[in-house]
Amino acid sequence: MKTKVDIESWNRKEHFHFFKKFTEPFHGISLEVCCTKLYQKSKSENVSFFIMYMHSVLKAVNGIENFRLRIDDHEVYLYDKINVSPTIGRKDNTFSFSYIEYEEDFQKFLRNAINAMEEINNNSGIGLSLETSRIDVIHFSTLPWIRFTSLSHARMLNSNDSAPKITVGKLFQKGDDYFLPVSIHVHHALVDGYHVGQFINELDNEFNV
Repeated sequence: MKTKVDIESWNRKEHFHFFKKFTEPFHGISLEVCCTKLYQKSKSENVSFFIMYMHSVLKAVNGIENFRLRIDDHEVYLYDKINVSPTIGRKDNTFSFSYIEYEEDFQKFLRNAINAMEEINNNSGIGLSLETSRIDVIHFSTLPWIRFTSLSHARMLNSNDSAPKITVGKLFQKGDDYFLPVSIHVHHALVDGYHVGQFINELDNEFNV
């Protein structure tokens, strides 16, 4: 479900009209987020850490209203739920786009994710489809080999894409704690630095509950 935003009465009306004209309207930040409790939980429960932190990212996204806004045909819509279109790697070192529906209940999401990953590994190609191109998603990827400090994305600058892009890097340890590099890129017509800060706080809470 989605609700149309009345742009004329929106307190971000001028911000929206200003930034939506930009050739590159996305802005981003990279940082390291402590994930000690989540990592330990994944090990104690023998559950994929990748699926667990992807669920935490989605839960944080769904908790921030501006991260659920999308531009569609010059209008702004607020979605009730945001799902995920992640890149999934294969054993032959290729990857495919995929679609996983978000469920707040982790066990339901886990089943969705396992099914999607099995399907990717049983097929070839890049996996473009109507589902992976949905508007009510975040674009999610991982670089588990790299402890990055910054990141950029390949993009079609003339597209109408307004979905946040979140990338997670290589797990590393500092003292007794574990950390993940996280990169967040968002459309400035919809999301400001304040909202990115809200998301980071939510993600920190989800990683360390």
